[in-house]
Amino acid sequence: ITSGSATQITSFVATGNNNSVASVNNLGSYVTVSAVAPGSMTVTFNPIQGGSITLDFDVILPPAATYTVTGSVVDGSSAALSGVTVTLVDSSNTVINTATTNAAGGYTFTNVADGSYTVNASKTNYTSGNGTVTVSGSNATVAPIVLNSTVAATFTVSGNVTDGSAAV
Repeated sequence: ITSGSATQITSFVATGNNNSVASVNNLGSYVTVSAVAPGSMTVTFNPIQGGSITLDFDVILPPAATYTVTGSVVDGSSAALSGVTVTLVDSSNTVINTATTNAAGGYTFTNVADGSYTVNASKTNYTSGNGTVTVSGSNATVAPIVLNSTVAATFTVSGNVTDGSAAV
C-alpha cells in the first residue's frame, strides 16, 4: 500500500486478521502487510499530517494450481480393460476421486493438487492392482496397471476313443 509523496504514514492498525504482519518503511511512504489470510480486513492509517484513513477490503487468495493424472488398465496379455473402477487415494489414505476406464482402458483424474498418490484398480473376475504417482507442478501419467483374470479356463473334450480298429 503506497501513500504517495504528499502523505507520510506514521502508524497504522490492521484488524480482522490476527496472522498479519505489518510494517512502515523508514520514510513513512509505504506499508507492507504480509502473512495475510483470506477474509475481511480493515486497515487504519495515521498520516503525519493528522487524521486517519480507513480502508475495508476482502483478501482473496488465488486457488491452488491443479493438474491432470492419466493412466490405463490392461489385462495379463496387455489388452485394454474397460469398465474398471479406478480410485485416486492421497498419502493419508483419503479417496480423492473415482473413475471408470473407457473402451481403450484409459482413465483421467482432473483437478489434482501436488502430492503423492496411489491409484487402485478393481474389476469383478480380475485381481486388483495399483500404481503410484507423484504430482509436482505438472500433469502426470501412471504406468499401466495390470489386472489378471481370476476365472479358470475350462474345456470340455468329447469324442470317441478307439484302438485304431474300432470304437471302444
